[in-house]
Amino acid sequence: MKRNYSKLLLICLILSNIGSLLAYDNNFNSKNDSKIRIIISKGSGHPAYQSYYDWVHKYYPEIEIIDVYSKSKHFIDSVIVIADGLLLSGGVDVHPGRFGKPEQADKCEIDLNRDTLEFHLIENSLNKKIPILGVCRGLQMINVATGGSLIVDIPTEVENHLEHQNGKPEDSYHRVIINENTLLYNILKSKEEIVNSNHHQAIDKLGKNIKVSSTSPDGIVESIEWADISDKSWLLAIQWHPERLININASKPIIDEFIKEVKKYKEMKK
Repeated sequence: MKRNYSKLLLICLILSNIGSLLAYDNNFNSKNDSKIRIIISKGSGHPAYQSYYDWVHKYYPEIEIIDVYSKSKHFIDSVIVIADGLLLSGGVDVHPGRFGKPEQADKCEIDLNRDTLEFHLIENSLNKKIPILGVCRGLQMINVATGGSLIVDIPTEVENHLEHQNGKPEDSYHRVIINENTLLYNILKSKEEIVNSNHHQAIDKLGKNIKVSSTSPDGIVESIEWADISDKSWLLAIQWHPERLININASKPIIDEFIKEVKKYKEMKK
């Protein structure tokens, strides 16, 4: 009986996954499809991920957010076809082996499947010129995916560093200094902000065609974007967490700009 129940459950799960794919395919093939969809690389597994949905839906309740974490490759690739934007969420550490420091893996909390998933999402989004917003880990993933490397552990590698992670449920806070003549400066219209912080890895060597748009006073990179935007996806990545930031100026304008580019991409696909 247990064996039959297990088989039935497996069949139900498979049919459910197929049903989801068919629903997405049908919506995409409809000429009247106006739904705007954003992929979130991970949007479940911890209560903190709900903040991303709340952040987007507070200002744009019509946006559909599709969590692709732990989904099949076929499902993920089907969703990429209909996606209008990619949100790379925060989370655990990028495996140091991805940027030539495998011996430091014991300093990290690692999710190998997530690394593989997000490299796949970034590659496909860049190829399709889908707008990309990276948050915390998302910034680090973009930098590594473009050929850069990371500081594996700020406390043991950076002298006179600020508190970027306090080991508590609450975030740390510090200043960021924003470089003029950057996308981030144009979005926030300010040279300095107070932001939240909860990370122990950071950018070391910059990826190809990546430039820094803001830093904290201790020199840690706080945001990156394209150095040359020609023929590229819209891209912005920030080290802080705007989805749960009290300082609205370093939060709302970012989601506004991202959604503006997402809508622009949606129109371009028609």
